[in-house]
Amino acid sequence: MTRNTFQELLQEAGCVIDEYNNRPIVFISEPVLFRRELSLKIRSDPQYPDNLDEFFDSMNAYLQDVDVLRRFLLPATLSDHLMDNRRTSILESAIKTLLNIDIIQPTLITYLLERLPEFYDELENDNSSSCTARLILHQLRWSEYIVAPQALTGKLIEIIQITPTVIQHEIITSLPDIINDSEHKPIVVYLKELMHEDAELTVPILDALSNLTLHSESLEDVRDTVLDRLESAELDDLAVIIKFLLQTVKPHTIDLVILGIREKLDFRSLGKSTIPSITRKAKHSPEALILESIKLGLQFHKFVCDSWIKSIAALQTKPAHKIIDVLVLFILYSMTSTKKKADQIFRKKIADGLITSSLLEESIMHHGHGLASYWNTILSLSESLLRSSQQQSVLIPSSKALYISAFKSSDVYYRQEIIGSLVTHIGSGSATEMDVALDTLLHLARTDVDNMAVYDVFIKGILDYLDNLTLPQIRTLFNIFSLLSVMPKARKEGDSGLWSEICIVIRKQLSNPREKYKKIGVIASLAAVNVLTSAKLCASEDESGAGSSSTQREMTSDDAHRHPLIRQAIQMVEMALQHCHEYPVCLAMVYDELAYMLEHGDMDKRMQLYIAESITGDFIEQYVADAGAVEERITRDANRLEVPVKPQNWMNLDGQDAAIAIDFYSFICDNDERKKKRSVLTLCALFNLLQSSEKLGNNGSLDGIDALVGCGLVLFNHTDFDDDMVKELKTHDLWNACDIIYYAINWCRELLNVFSVVCDQSIHQKTVQRVKNVLMLESALCKFIKQASGYAPMEFYASLPMAGLKNSTSRTLTISSAVSVRDSPGVDDTSDTEPKPARKDKTNTNVAFNSIDALRPHMRALNINVLSVLAASENLPHNEDKLDNRELSYIFKDLNEKLKNKIVPAPVSAFGRKKQVDQNLHSTAMLSRISAPDLVKQVIKYLPSILQRLEGLYEDIQLHDTQAGRIGSSSQTIVQCTSLIMNIIFKLVSWPEIENPEHRDILEDLVKTLASRIVADESQHDTFEVTVREVFKYLAHFSNNIPDATTAIVLYKTLMRVMVLSDNDPALKVGAHQVVTRILATDWFDWRDIKKQIIFLVGQAIELDKDPLQALHTYVNQVLPQYNEEGRLEDHPLLRDDTVIYYYEAMINQAVKALHLLQETDDNDNENDNVLDKTEKLVRIFASITTYIKKKDKKELFSVLLKTGRAFIEQFTMHSIPYFTGVFKYHKERIVVILKNFQSCTRMLQIICSHVKVMKDIKLSSYVPKLKQAMETVIFQVKILLTENNAPADAFFLGALKHRDIRGAEVSSQMPRDLSSSESEAEENEENLEVAVAARSQAKRKRKQSTKPTARKSRAKATEDEDRTIRTTSQVPTTDDEGDDELAGDDDEGEDTMDIDLNSTDEEEQQSASARDRGPHLMSLSPPPIHGMQNSVASVEQIELTPSRKDGIPEELEESLRNFGCEFIQSAGILLKLPQVAMATAQVLFQRFYYMASLKDFGIVEIGMGALFLASKVEESFTRLTYMVSVYDCLLKRARKQPTYPPLDAFSQQAYDLKNMIITGEMQILKRLGFNVHVELPYGLMINYLRILGLEEDEKVAGKAWNYLNDGLRSNVYATYEPATIACAAIWLACRDHTIKLPPDWYLLFDTEYDNVTNAAGQVRRVYYTKIDRERLPLYADEMDAWLARNCL
Repeated sequence: MTRNTFQELLQEAGCVIDEYNNRPIVFISEPVLFRRELSLKIRSDPQYPDNLDEFFDSMNAYLQDVDVLRRFLLPATLSDHLMDNRRTSILESAIKTLLNIDIIQPTLITYLLERLPEFYDELENDNSSSCTARLILHQLRWSEYIVAPQALTGKLIEIIQITPTVIQHEIITSLPDIINDSEHKPIVVYLKELMHEDAELTVPILDALSNLTLHSESLEDVRDTVLDRLESAELDDLAVIIKFLLQTVKPHTIDLVILGIREKLDFRSLGKSTIPSITRKAKHSPEALILESIKLGLQFHKFVCDSWIKSIAALQTKPAHKIIDVLVLFILYSMTSTKKKADQIFRKKIADGLITSSLLEESIMHHGHGLASYWNTILSLSESLLRSSQQQSVLIPSSKALYISAFKSSDVYYRQEIIGSLVTHIGSGSATEMDVALDTLLHLARTDVDNMAVYDVFIKGILDYLDNLTLPQIRTLFNIFSLLSVMPKARKEGDSGLWSEICIVIRKQLSNPREKYKKIGVIASLAAVNVLTSAKLCASEDESGAGSSSTQREMTSDDAHRHPLIRQAIQMVEMALQHCHEYPVCLAMVYDELAYMLEHGDMDKRMQLYIAESITGDFIEQYVADAGAVEERITRDANRLEVPVKPQNWMNLDGQDAAIAIDFYSFICDNDERKKKRSVLTLCALFNLLQSSEKLGNNGSLDGIDALVGCGLVLFNHTDFDDDMVKELKTHDLWNACDIIYYAINWCRELLNVFSVVCDQSIHQKTVQRVKNVLMLESALCKFIKQASGYAPMEFYASLPMAGLKNSTSRTLTISSAVSVRDSPGVDDTSDTEPKPARKDKTNTNVAFNSIDALRPHMRALNINVLSVLAASENLPHNEDKLDNRELSYIFKDLNEKLKNKIVPAPVSAFGRKKQVDQNLHSTAMLSRISAPDLVKQVIKYLPSILQRLEGLYEDIQLHDTQAGRIGSSSQTIVQCTSLIMNIIFKLVSWPEIENPEHRDILEDLVKTLASRIVADESQHDTFEVTVREVFKYLAHFSNNIPDATTAIVLYKTLMRVMVLSDNDPALKVGAHQVVTRILATDWFDWRDIKKQIIFLVGQAIELDKDPLQALHTYVNQVLPQYNEEGRLEDHPLLRDDTVIYYYEAMINQAVKALHLLQETDDNDNENDNVLDKTEKLVRIFASITTYIKKKDKKELFSVLLKTGRAFIEQFTMHSIPYFTGVFKYHKERIVVILKNFQSCTRMLQIICSHVKVMKDIKLSSYVPKLKQAMETVIFQVKILLTENNAPADAFFLGALKHRDIRGAEVSSQMPRDLSSSESEAEENEENLEVAVAARSQAKRKRKQSTKPTARKSRAKATEDEDRTIRTTSQVPTTDDEGDDELAGDDDEGEDTMDIDLNSTDEEEQQSASARDRGPHLMSLSPPPIHGMQNSVASVEQIELTPSRKDGIPEELEESLRNFGCEFIQSAGILLKLPQVAMATAQVLFQRFYYMASLKDFGIVEIGMGALFLASKVEESFTRLTYMVSVYDCLLKRARKQPTYPPLDAFSQQAYDLKNMIITGEMQILKRLGFNVHVELPYGLMINYLRILGLEEDEKVAGKAWNYLNDGLRSNVYATYEPATIACAAIWLACRDHTIKLPPDWYLLFDTEYDNVTNAAGQVRRVYYTKIDRERLPLYADEMDAWLARNCL
């Protein structure tokens, strides 16, 4: 060969290489032909195989040039003349083609692999697939075959060992695509060794191992190594590692793998390391890839998903929960199959405080890039938690954290979705959702105003819901708007539109004459003022040069007008004051809002000075009167006889030194009604603003206004008025007197709010005295208000515009004064030229107060700081100056109301109905300003003083000997005060959110404060658990002498809450049991107040006992019987005739609970014996409970037993019977005894059900169906138990029931006419509740079933007697049943019951078998009508030779007409909108009719209409005749293929004929069927059977079976088989269609035969194969002869 052997051979074989142009290599022949030609040329050479060396030498020389080599590595092309039959000219590379030649492949592979190191630099700098090294490896991938696989493996290992890491990485990753399957094992061995040697290659090795065939032992070693290196792995490698671990794991090692991943994959450090890498795409960030790997692992193996769910659910402590757990829960929530489980775990963990809002926030905020694919999931979870917050307030912080974190971490699109979701919650109408959503938006507006401002257009949509928002919610909303429109970040160029719109809304609301909308305007304007006057915002404006230069000198109020933001705020305030000038209630709101902003806000100093000078400056001049002038006025009016109510200076605490007074008398006597209202209604609010301004201006001191706390109040001489004098006053004078006292009370309450926190003893003395003044004034007001019919304070009447109203009359205190507007609220006293008065608010039109208690919520609210008077009172030197019990009760009652309204969960209202809140209550406004945690903190601050009072009261109780509710008049205030304090403590410990981890500090403060009353040194509180025990001990000692029963209950509930806070410490249970036992053993005088609490107390006494079951047994079998015999019991004084029902309910509840607790048992013999003992004891207890009805025949007892007895039966069915099934073979005798005892319970329940029917009580009857359903389920479950344990077939029997009354005696009217002595003996046996012996197996073996149902044999008298002998339960009959020989039927009678005997004798078996060998369940339709609840079914003779066939009508025609008639009924029922049960009943009656009459006499239209009309009556779904004839007329026209269906004229002859046909058809059906129209449908049975077979959750099977039942109505199956058989047939067909295998002999569970089931199924299936010629069928009787003649019949 020549020097150019390689090039020449390629060209000769069909490969063209252009050496001058850098073009792809061209094949002028097909690659397959090229390979064949080249191989032949090499093999045909005489020097073969030595010529291969020369070939490769020339190839090496030719390919030495890298550019040439790349041309051979890149795809080749095909010559143009070969392109006719190809879609593309691109071919595999030339090297790839050469590798497919077996004689060249080994050497060429070696050559290519040895050249790999040359391209190290290029590979390190080039990440593209066109890199030369990657091109070389690509040639080796996916080869058609490998000539020398072992040599290739060895060469690859050799190259890996000598090449740099970068090339090793590429080779290892490509290994699965290069080597043969047979070489996987040695490669795996080598890669495992290499991974141990070089950690840098872990990721490519794992990637390769994931695609190689591995043995389990190989996986174990690799997995351990990978888990060890997981913690130190590179961030970019973690995704591959996680993917390998989860996709190669086995079920027995999954727990270890998950534990390793959770411990070593620290997402907290990952989040910090990925924060700077913002430029990387979120979907390709390392965290996103890690989460995607976890999700793939969860989806790859179901056991991985299940195990991870269990591992998270098993975590019990807060530190054990990590970020990875939250992220995995997000993943699980995003998967449809696990969404529900993840949601449940989230809720439970959050409720238990294990997953906190801070953990959720950290998980989202630090891993936003990784969660880019899960924002929809997080949003859905947030919505779900927020919707559930109405029922679980503990979910609120977490839902807020999810929303806030998601907004800050997500992109623009999902931020918009989040805002939209929050706006939707605000419009939901749920108060909790609205509050949380608004708070979330406010938080976002404060912390991320830049991003929030983008979505202001969505937030503005909330204005549409403005009428549905409360005032606190409106305040929050406008705070949001103000932040978005005013803050510097939001005030960008061109973004002033929102501010303009808000200003328009504010003006519109302020200018509205209705106070409701004016208040909205006040809140909106002052919310903007709050933001505009923020010191931080104003300072930033000053720094930017926009503000004044007042920072270098002392500020004045004039500086406020120079600052642009403050100037806008002043304009807002002035606008609000202007519009509210004639609306005192709104004006007072302005003052209160400003006062709150001063005290709790960050208001700029300049705005504070403006308020002090411009708003509060006139207070003294306007309201404070000179003491001397007041005295002159009093002296002057004292001699005026025409003034019945004379002024007097009261409550002057400063005595002769007083220089000022508040003249309420002059305010109320003012002739100007508007001025009077404005003065009185704004007094307290303006004073509140004044004191706030004074505090800020004087560093918290009130020295400038402290004269007001002791100054006198000019009222009137109310003490001179006795009841008779009050009655003599005119209504006008009475109302004004009430006004004076009412607003004086408000003033005193406001003084308490202001001065109660001042640290000065003289002020303390005055504040305590003011408390006494308040009670004295309330006592006076109570006296006057009783006579002032229809009285309401002035704020409850609409304000009148002042302009132009100069001569308006007003009320004065003189007799001759004119009637004012308030006296005649419906009369307009203005002239035509004067403005009309503002329309009254609808809610206040007829407001009237007849008691001080009704009026007190509308007074000025007391602040929490008022509690400081408790300690101040104790420090006063004189006892007469201290607070007595009456004043303490007043303060504590107010505190109780605050806690009730703020921290006690409100009842959940119906969906869509908002909770009504009176927005006029000042207390509501005050409480809306403070959060529940802050309120609890403030109360805890004053709790020591409250507890000190409680201890003093307890000592007084000992002295007064007020025990067991026998309270004297002198002790009433002591008892009331004690009860109020106990309620305060109970509300504090029962606050739902106190167990929230975020409020742990509050809980610890509360517990320490309570424990400190007996342990003075806080250092002795070693642990929280020890401290809680001290709290329990402290509170429990008050139970020794509690004054009344209600307080005792509250104390015990408080102790129970303390137990819950201690995680139910067993050490506390003994003390709790002692307390509840003491309460039950006390003969309370006020026992009627706690009647409904007796259920709770008795239940607790049983549960907390050392042996609860024995305690329950004692109550049931000793206490109740002893009470029935002896009456009142000394040990149980609360057990009376009025309370026995509550004791009874508590006992049955405890029986149900005890049975439920028995389900968790260990599978060992000792535990089984224990469980069986307890179960047997419980069943006997339940039997005693049920039989107690015989002694106490009370309607209330029936209600309790029917309602709660079902729960016991369901628990027994759900837990006990499955447990018995597992241990039956070892404890057969004991289980049979338990079942027999249980049977006696069900018998008694059956009697009660029947007795309830006799009573005809609707409420009690509503409990019966579900109870009977539960008892039916027991029967089937017991039969399954016996079947699964191979019990004899004769061990179980279902029998009918006798009729007995509530005492157990058989009802004489239902006794058979001929009763033999044997029957009497049988009844005697049944009275003793002996379980009879039943056997049917021999009868069934002897019975031979035909393909069609056989006739039911008549019952002989002996058989009837035998039947009565073996029945096992009783029922009370109705009057309709009298005269029947057997039980007659409606749904409350003829119930089945079970008899169980595993030891029956042969003689008994033969007796029972002969008694029941009756053949298939078929009955004749002919009279006499059937008895019991069974359907009427046709006999064999009626089926084989129907009346129609006797008249010569072919079987096929009859079947078609029956089918078509039922189709007519179904279609008509749908058009008439009748329920399916009515349509089904009609079709069954239709089918039955034609077994009693011929189609030749009665057509299907006539009988079909009659059947449907009759069924509509039977099923109480009555329809009008007119509607039915119209529908049938339309259906008949459609059946006859008429081109149009004109509506039927209701007055035409045709309509009358159809109506007559309906009446005739109905009468014929009743006549032929003997008025027996009872139809039992198999739908309910089918559902029950599916449940028993475990198929109820299979929607496909249930739906298919239901369809078969519907379609079977068109066949005769409902008239020839019992409902049980039809239900089984439908199940059998559905399971056959879905290839579901049913258990062997499954039909025996339902008392059916296999042949009957298959025959019925065949009848149903025939419906689908029956062809109906609808146009030619004879629909009327007179058409039948013509049809028969046409068809030569």
